[in-house]
Amino acid sequence: MTGSGRDGGRQLLQGGGKFCHQAPVVGPIGGRTVPCVDADTQVRCLLGYPPRDKDRHDLARLHARTGAALPAEYAGCAECAGYAE
Repeated sequence: MTGSGRDGGRQLLQGGGKFCHQAPVVGPIGGRTVPCVDADTQVRCLLGYPPRDKDRHDLARLHARTGAALPAEYAGCAECAGYAE
């Protein structure tokens, strides 16, 4: 990955493409504030291949906690998979 961790960066993909990461945000984990990937970038990382059960679960939880928009291939997964929190 190129770029600084504070500013985001570009990850080289197979086939010569690049994935652009946004600058990290901060969030709580176990009572500590830590840098993490923003919700929209987490959603983008799950696109481009057929959703697996784990992906549906992860995205449903992300949506429930942050309100991140679900892409079309995941629409309604929070309710139908029973992961809405």
